[in-house]
Amino acid sequence: MSLSQLQINNFKDLFTGNIHNYGQHEYIFSEKGIKEKGKNYTVKDKLITAKQYREHLSGSKGLGVIPINEDNMCKIAILDVDIYDIDFKPYLDAIEKYRLPLVPFYSKSGGLHIYIFFKEFVKAKDATSKALELAKILGITLLVKKHKNETLEIFPKQTKLNVDMMGSWINLPYFNIEDTKQGLIHNGKVLGFNDALTFIKSKLTTIDDLTDLIDDLPYSDAPPCLQSLYMLNMLGENSGRNNYLFSFGVYLKKKDENYFEQSLISINNELNEPLEVQEIEKTVLSSLRKKDYTYKCKASPCLDFCDKKVCQSKLYGIGKDGGFFTNIVFGSLKQYKSAVPYYEWEVKDQESKTFKTLRFKNEDEIIKQDVFLRLCIRELRFLPYKMKQGEWFKLVNQALADITVIDVNKDDDTSPVMRFNNMFYDFITARALAQTKEQVLNKRVYYDKKEMKYYFRTKDLLYYLYEIKNFRMFSSGDIHGMLRDIGATSTVLRTDIGRQIRTMAVKRDSIDQNVLAQPDTFDIDFDSFFDEEEAF
Repeated sequence: MSLSQLQINNFKDLFTGNIHNYGQHEYIFSEKGIKEKGKNYTVKDKLITAKQYREHLSGSKGLGVIPINEDNMCKIAILDVDIYDIDFKPYLDAIEKYRLPLVPFYSKSGGLHIYIFFKEFVKAKDATSKALELAKILGITLLVKKHKNETLEIFPKQTKLNVDMMGSWINLPYFNIEDTKQGLIHNGKVLGFNDALTFIKSKLTTIDDLTDLIDDLPYSDAPPCLQSLYMLNMLGENSGRNNYLFSFGVYLKKKDENYFEQSLISINNELNEPLEVQEIEKTVLSSLRKKDYTYKCKASPCLDFCDKKVCQSKLYGIGKDGGFFTNIVFGSLKQYKSAVPYYEWEVKDQESKTFKTLRFKNEDEIIKQDVFLRLCIRELRFLPYKMKQGEWFKLVNQALADITVIDVNKDDDTSPVMRFNNMFYDFITARALAQTKEQVLNKRVYYDKKEMKYYFRTKDLLYYLYEIKNFRMFSSGDIHGMLRDIGATSTVLRTDIGRQIRTMAVKRDSIDQNVLAQPDTFDIDFDSFFDEEEAF
């Protein structure tokens, strides 16, 4: 095939960069699947012209271009997928299906060079940033990491050239167009040279267009694993399909609780090997209806496509500060019903097989998510991601709906409130009672047999608690409220000589009912308290 100057110029305009330095390659092709072992050398401080492009296309001498120019600008960005022994079909199909402005070529050794062609020169930094975004969405970065344990190479390799730097070059496609091994792949076929030029021109793009396209891709607000797996559509029967659907259901429910079931069935139907509706109902939907779950991040296939950093940036990802999810698996919640109930909540991280127990002293500690996070550090030895407060309340409510309530025996209750009740009971019953109302002024408790009420001064109770028993767990305001809980009321006690004493009064029945530490079988002979008088 003879090459016209127009064809060469068109190719040169598309595959351009640094015009004063370039690379050359002597090709030595081997069997497919084996890396081509030709020789490279760099040409410095020499103007690249149509001559080098012609030699490349005609097959006499390979040409490599440095994408970045002296102004740190470029018109091409390339993903160098240096892998030779896998089926690229899911990745190529995704590029076609979603009309991505990515143009794949076979590399000289059978891997892929995936190009982005820009309409005008753009900043190299912006070009490589968008190329990396698309590579992550398609799972190409993880593919290279998995197969070669290397970071995906993206050209331009340098986004800013210092003095005396020229940048790295990459071999161009279509060496020897008559029998090229580096053609453009479209719809599963390699395009001829002229068709390739026409196709490339239809894919010219801008940074703004790429930004809009990336934002408009399906499920761009989901965890990156789900978006990549959905777009690649490569899951079969034994490739973690159930875990994928479960995690997708978690995302869909969080996004729209009213329609997530229909949406998940649609996701399932798009799989190459979908589950039967009855099976997805039994394995996924029945669980998701009961409560909210987190993603199966530690199970395949989500684990295989996990990108924690990107996930943190997604609206429905894990790790976003104040997001919808935490990376904790929640078990049963128990309430121990003592005088002041306390709570135990079983939790574990996704890698653990056994649950650990977090203990909350009261309801406030559950409501305040920060306490939960601190307890996770203590018991699980890692800090989970903090959720939106509304999502945290929703999760707590789901746990409360299935809470197990365990009664605590009165004799076993050591809560501060029960200790107060015990001391109050002793204050009322275990000391010599006042024989006259006047003796209330001597820090005693007066019992009115007719009314069946106890009368005492609050300050005497506080003196007993604080000074005699050294019990300072509650303020005077707290104690006043607890007395009202028992049934005590403020009143004025009139003595036999007409003196008025401001006191609290509490019925005997109220003490029997509300002071929980009172022994069930202990009966007090109140008359015996009047047979002796004990100094306070």
